[in-house]
Amino acid sequence: MTKFAHAPARSTTRFCSWCGPYALAAVAGITYDAAYDTCLQVTGKPVVKGLTVYHLQKGLAARGVQYTRLSMTETRKPAEGWRLGEPMTLTQWYKQRPDKQATYIVNVTGHYVVVRGTRVIDNQQPVWQAFADRKKHKRSLVENVIQIA
Repeated sequence: MTKFAHAPARSTTRFCSWCGPYALAAVAGITYDAAYDTCLQVTGKPVVKGLTVYHLQKGLAARGVQYTRLSMTETRKPAEGWRLGEPMTLTQWYKQRPDKQATYIVNVTGHYVVVRGTRVIDNQQPVWQAFADRKKHKRSLVENVIQIA
């Protein structure tokens, strides 16, 4: 279960925080450093600077977080005017997401953001803020969506 108020603090032992481990920390309710260590284990690499969706899913499973990866065709409503296979921006996806109160990790053009209800958080703006107030990544294209149970 995602802790709505949980906003992982930036690492005190690492130079910067990366979006993949930060998203994992936000939904699992753990520290950034613990999430980073989990990502090191699942990737088998000495450092984590980028995280594939596959490795993010392995990290979620390692932390016991229940999730479902949604296909982009399931999240699009043909009545809204989008053709299947057509790219969708984060704003377009946000307006028509399947469950308005659920928690999602959204992969947008090489970046991860966490959306819960009307709020959003990521490593670049590490506080929960209203989606309407969000400036960054709103026009980025959605590549993958993971719904947290």
